[in-house]
Amino acid sequence: MLKDSVSDLRSTLADLEKRQHSVDGEENEWRTRYETQLELNEQLEKQISVVQERLETLRGDPSDASTCVLTRSSDIKQYQNCVTLWNKMSTNEEVIMTVNILTKINLKYTTFLVREALYGLEKKYFGLGQG
Repeated sequence: MLKDSVSDLRSTLADLEKRQHSVDGEENEWRTRYETQLELNEQLEKQISVVQERLETLRGDPSDASTCVLTRSSDIKQYQNCVTLWNKMSTNEEVIMTVNILTKINLKYTTFLVREALYGLEKKYFGLGQG
């Protein structure tokens, strides 16, 4: 029965180590998220420059003021929506990164506890570590 327990603990330890390696493999996902965020930032910068150009056009040609005001209003709303989306993405990314870090820490700590338990059982029942 004791040998079965030790065997079960070892298999659990192996499973935990496999899970830890799979969590380590998520760095590619973060690279993809980072690249996506860079693309989004680039698009936002382009939209800002378009809005600035339209504002300059509005200041230069008052005869077309009614259509420019409507366009400007929709551009401002679109810009505000983009900023809101960007803020939500940043917050979600921070939460996901925190969960990822906590998961890694939890797996390492659990692995440590399982190893300590195995060592304690082996020492107690098999006399390992006694000189």
